[in-house]
Amino acid sequence: MKMNSRSIVFTGILLGAAESMIMQTVVATILPHVARELGDPHLYGWVFSGYLLTSTVTIPMFAKLADLYGYKLLFTLILYGFK
Repeated sequence: MKMNSRSIVFTGILLGAAESMIMQTVVATILPHVARELGDPHLYGWVFSGYLLTSTVTIPMFAKLADLYGYKLLFTLILYGFK
């Protein structure tokens, strides 16, 4: 079965969305434990804010790098862990 470019793009978008949902699920599950390990449940907000801040900074940074060096190269490097 031959895939056309539209199918490949759609598959890539679906995989990216699935990865994002899995990451959110993992963070939501582990966040209370991280706050307890820090010793104060009031730090829950700080841990969550740190995650959101990191996510907010890295998304535009990777988008700019993808614009400069190409989406295929950057996605391949991220996918295979800079091996």
